Amino acid sequence: MTLRLFTVRRPFTVDTLEVRSCPGLGVISVGTCVVAVLLTLLPQTGVGAVSSEASLVASIARVSASLVAVGSVRPGARQESSPVPARFLGSGFSIGEGNRVVTSLHVVDQDIPVSERLAVFSGTGRRMEMRSAVIEHRDELHDLVVLRIERAIIPALRLADAEWVPVGTSVAFSGFPLGVNTGIYPVTHRAMISAVTPLASPVGRSESLSAAHLRAQREGFMVYQLDGMVLAGHSGSPVYNTLSGDVVGVAMGSIKIAQEASGVPRASGIGYVIPVKYLHGLLAEAEE
Repeated sequence: MTLRLFTVRRPFTVDTLEVRSCPGLGVISVGTCVVAVLLTLLPQTGVGAVSSEASLVASIARVSASLVAVGSVRPGARQESSPVPARFLGSGFSIGEGNRVVTSLHVVDQDIPVSERLAVFSGTGRRMEMRSAVIEHRDELHDLVVLRIERAIIPALRLADAEWVPVGTSVAFSGFPLGVNTGIYPVTHRAMISAVTPLASPVGRSESLSAAHLRAQREGFMVYQLDGMVLAGHSGSPVYNTLSGDVVGVAMGSIKIAQEASGVPRASGIGYVIPVKYLHGLLAEAEE
């Protein structure tokens, strides 16, 4: 049996030799020389990295097809021919049979003018489709909401089990941090689950916290902390395992810290995620 042996002469330089198997485990012959091969010394980290990158690329493609922008529209404003939101509110993703959308409650819990109605926007690039949406279920404590949409079905994402994700797990989150005025162009950020912690904020002034953060601090529950910043438009985005693509949580936002001199809040670079176990709980209650 002919094998190939890869030998590394220096970093990122690899030679390939044709070799033939010999009796005995881990021993091969090259001409008349017998060489003992330690397979564990092969550069497997490089192979693993390539595999991880390929998995992430596949996960992003699958997740992107299930993303929606959440916003509002003005009835009668020719939205069917040019479906641009009158107001962009945040991101979301499809679940179940493809006619329900999950996002953060604070995304839709805003003062929308009576002349506008809630809607979601999906598609690719400038090929954007609008669908009316209504609030079906909400969880004020955990800042979650499920919307029901009309008409066509959007590919649904798979939810991870209702178990805690270990600290150190690589995740990504995709959504529309800058809105969708130019079209449906999802933006993906990578991060790591850096802590499982009570939702708390190292801020000096409470006005730098959203209503959702204040509810969480008052009631108390555990969330994931990321070593990355969740921009405002990313609120409601799916946070998913980079290898499997399974949704492990919903992006909530980043804590803002009030600057001492100006008092203007700035992003802390620390993101917070609502674990998917709370979404499982909301869906279970809705079925009762």
